[in-house]
Amino acid sequence: MSLIVCAYRRDAGGAIEWIEEEPPFPCNDLAGPESWRHKIWGSPELRRLGLRMLPSLAEADVYAEDDELDAIEAELGMLREALPALAAVLKVDAEGLRFRVENIAAAVRIARAHGGGVYMG
Repeated sequence: MSLIVCAYRRDAGGAIEWIEEEPPFPCNDLAGPESWRHKIWGSPELRRLGLRMLPSLAEADVYAEDDELDAIEAELGMLREALPALAAVLKVDAEGLRFRVENIAAAVRIARAHGGGVYMG
């Protein structure tokens, strides 16, 4: 199984409607293998950086809207700054991690363009 990231919006009744817009190449909807839920996104290293939204994937799928999108963008910025060192500590390919970070960022941009949110799970 793989973790995915995609944008959604809510209809007038509050139900989720998935946004069909594809992220721009080379991005896609992959957020890593299921093992990354704990190994990467929920890792103590990310928590030590002060991240909150991405590590919450260790407990449950994430539905982020409004201010939570700001929090995810801030966390992605922190990850970008720490990426080479973080990848080494987590024993993961830096480019593979960077690719997943950019996939999440692309989903956030799509969500904002449609007044929606981002699902990760």
